Amino acid sequence: MDKDNHSTDDFLRNQELASYQVFGTEPEPELDEIVQLASKLCEVPIALISFNDRNHHWFKARLGFDDKEIYLENSISSTALQTPDEILEIYDLSADERFHDHPMLKGDRNTRFCASVPLISKNGFAIGNLIIVDTIPKRLTENQRVILRILSSQTMHHLNLRRKRLLLEAAQLKLENQNKLLEETAHELNDYKTALDSSAIVAITDVKGNILVVNDTFCKISGYSREELIGQNQNIVSSHYHSRAFWNNMWRTIGAGKIWRDEIRNQTKSGDYYWVETTIVPLLDENTNKPIKYISIRQDVTEQKNIQQAEFQSLLFAQEVDRDNFAEDLHEGLAQRLVAIRLSMQMLESKLKGYIPPGATSTIDFISEQLKEAIDETKNLAIELMPRSMMQDGIVSSLTNYLARIQMKYNVACSFESKFQTIESTSKNTEITLYRVIVSIIEKTILSKVIESIHLRINNEPHLTVSIEIQCIPLLGHNLSKPLSSYLGFMGQLTKRIELSGGQLIIEDSEDNLTTEIRIQFD
Repeated sequence: MDKDNHSTDDFLRNQELASYQVFGTEPEPELDEIVQLASKLCEVPIALISFNDRNHHWFKARLGFDDKEIYLENSISSTALQTPDEILEIYDLSADERFHDHPMLKGDRNTRFCASVPLISKNGFAIGNLIIVDTIPKRLTENQRVILRILSSQTMHHLNLRRKRLLLEAAQLKLENQNKLLEETAHELNDYKTALDSSAIVAITDVKGNILVVNDTFCKISGYSREELIGQNQNIVSSHYHSRAFWNNMWRTIGAGKIWRDEIRNQTKSGDYYWVETTIVPLLDENTNKPIKYISIRQDVTEQKNIQQAEFQSLLFAQEVDRDNFAEDLHEGLAQRLVAIRLSMQMLESKLKGYIPPGATSTIDFISEQLKEAIDETKNLAIELMPRSMMQDGIVSSLTNYLARIQMKYNVACSFESKFQTIESTSKNTEITLYRVIVSIIEKTILSKVIESIHLRINNEPHLTVSIEIQCIPLLGHNLSKPLSSYLGFMGQLTKRIELSGGQLIIEDSEDNLTTEIRIQFD
């Protein structure tokens, strides 16, 4: 039974030794320094770090000893491994009955003194020895024994770090082969920091959004140093572009332990804007399953956004040119022909006065009235397609005329406050986009609820801002449980159009749901 237990222990010890992958490897400066210290401090000519697998003894580090490996039965190191908690110290090999015929006593070696300290792994296995040898009998001082134990511990510390590095390198190789990235801890993220730095903007925050870790790419794109970022809230790079609802949705999602993805516009230290495609991954507590940290991985998509915006503006301009051409054809072509036909009828009616059959006058009047309505509808359609004042006088004149028509058509009180100055930074495309969005909001709103008043404000100093304040009429039995914004299902398309034009759209409802303010802001 004892023999079986010994075989099992020997098998497990050899497995533990194999995990350190030391056999046949090159010398390492750290271990060479240890044997040099052992030799000098213990005043011996020979010092070795030895590993043995059965009768095979291999020296990872050696001083004063030429052989890299030897094959011996009943070796000193094997004997030392049997008492791992003690230093095996032999005053004189020739006088010790266990080793009186040992090969180390013969030939040029002429070994007399030997001391061996087992190297104990974290799992409690003696995997090797730190050995010192002298050609004369001697005894160690207590200080020298302490030094040997310290050097033995230092040897194992190096070997444990070495094994950990080898395991990490093997894991990294496996991940590269499988094209997968394993992110279990912040420590592992640091191991792959170089790879992430080359392709992603990475930050780790606490649950309040305070920055704990950032990579070099984060520092580079934001313009802040690592020292300026650590400890600060993520708001340090906020451009204040996104709405409160946007951020509430983000915090609600990651607070529930779910992954959140979206595009965010940030601001650099110097004030420039940049867009990042962001993924935030919550790190959950094993016991509570609640977030304890957040890892955010971002990709710079500023160039893509600029290209997308330029393509959109180009398409939008082409559409507006088509609208303008069609509106001109309606107004100057069809409408004018209808006017000419109506005038011709009136002239013909005047010339044929007295010759018109009874009852025909009412028919002529009916046709004339229909032509007048067709003329008015054609002109209105042309104005809706592209107000002529937009291209000639700009957005203020167009909105003034539009609100006057709304007030007359729907009996809604409309007011317009303008501090808009025509400046080069406000492009015609932006004016057209604003006009389209404002008209769409007002038209859809009037169809959604009973509107009492509309107050429109526009200002472009220092930044272009539009405010549409809509007041609803509180009718008996009218459902006020929902704000006006909940009826505006079309706002998603308008929001996208504004964003692609470089602005943002914000909606705020009053507590009584009677007033809604829609703001459009451009930087």
